[in-house]
Amino acid sequence: MRETLGKALGDKSMQRAGRGEQLRGKAQAMTERAAGQIRHRTKH
Repeated sequence: MRETLGKALGDKSMQRAGRGEQLRGKAQAMTERAAGQIRHRTKH
């Protein structure tokens, strides 16, 4: 959302901040998925 608002306002800093938030969210989701896979595979 912040990235889109930054584009609409022509605010490059806001665009970068929004993109950073998206990337952090994706990284967190990937980490959680990997941890879930590890828990699932090590459960006997």
